[in-house]
Amino acid sequence: MMHFEGVTRLLLLLALIFEVRLRAEETVPIASVPEVRRLSPERAAEGLPVRLKGVVTWHPEGAFYALVVDDGKEGIYCDVRMAMERGLLPERYNVDVLAKTVNEGVEVEIEGVTDRGGYAPIVLPTAIRAIGSADLPAPKTVPFLNLFSGAMDCQRVVVEGVVRAAHREKSTRAVTLDVGTFYGSFQFRLLEPNDLAAATLVNAKVRVAGCLLPLFNARTEMIGVTVQTNRLSDLMVLEAGPEDPFAAQEIVSTGLRPFSAAGVELHRQKVRGVVTAQTSWELFDASAGHEGHPGVLRNRRPF
Repeated sequence: MMHFEGVTRLLLLLALIFEVRLRAEETVPIASVPEVRRLSPERAAEGLPVRLKGVVTWHPEGAFYALVVDDGKEGIYCDVRMAMERGLLPERYNVDVLAKTVNEGVEVEIEGVTDRGGYAPIVLPTAIRAIGSADLPAPKTVPFLNLFSGAMDCQRVVVEGVVRAAHREKSTRAVTLDVGTFYGSFQFRLLEPNDLAAATLVNAKVRVAGCLLPLFNARTEMIGVTVQTNRLSDLMVLEAGPEDPFAAQEIVSTGLRPFSAAGVELHRQKVRGVVTAQTSWELFDASAGHEGHPGVLRNRRPF
């Protein structure tokens, strides 16, 4: 009987030690971005403590509702707005001051808790401290298809493509480019206020670098990506587009993407035809009885 009681006490003691160790591990802040990013949604939702040190690789220009921090291994989204809404970030943090001092290239220390986020695990900051400046991590060259895998969420990437369209936002002066590649297209946003003549970039071959942010739906499914930066130097023109977009050689409208040993043509192509229908966002061209193709046509007279 005494032996049995001794074994029971030993087992209880071991169980107690194991429980204390587990609790201690849970209270030790996570100090690695990869460790946070690999949490399951359920585990991240538990609000595990985090203490990270890294360089800011993105934040929205003119506002401070979020930032991306890279610890030298990977980058992660830190949601300042959500932290404030939940009362996690003290009122002493003036977002206007943070917006002026915490920019790309600033090294910071972030304390906070994990959250499942809208697409991937994120950090809700409880403290933000700028501690100096640091070089941005070199952007990663990845195959275009990998951009949509989800693995590159909040990572700095570099991609080449041809500008299909360009426009400037009146309120923020940010420039958005629709960039096409052989496998699809994505948006590049230059958030820094600038005097860049965006329209001159149409049909140019460019190399862009920045922080990849996913576009996702209510079911947390990725439906697209955008590459964003605050630095004009992250946009490089490799081949300028023609001044006259109609200088391209005219093709027969039997097919805009015929076979070519060189691959799909990414630059603009010119077709001639009769407008048979018009919507608020595009014109349709039907030529010589062939199937119509959506396109942008030169108007000889106002519609």
